[in-house]
Amino acid sequence: VTRIDPAGLRTVLTLAKTCRAQGGIVKVCAGERSVRILLALAGIPGLGEVFHTRRQAIFAANIAE
Repeated sequence: VTRIDPAGLRTVLTLAKTCRAQGGIVKVCAGERSVRILLALAGIPGLGEVFHTRRQAIFAANIAE
């Protein structure tokens, strides 16, 4: 993710909450520092994981329990 607007943020938060309620986890790739900060302030790290690169997110998904 390089940019996110309020509607996109709401979508990510809703997805993460729904996924967590079903026992899953969301892995988000946010390349831009500003997006990572916004997601952290919105509470995403408590609901899922935020990675710097797509490669990191894919790797984590492949080895996650």
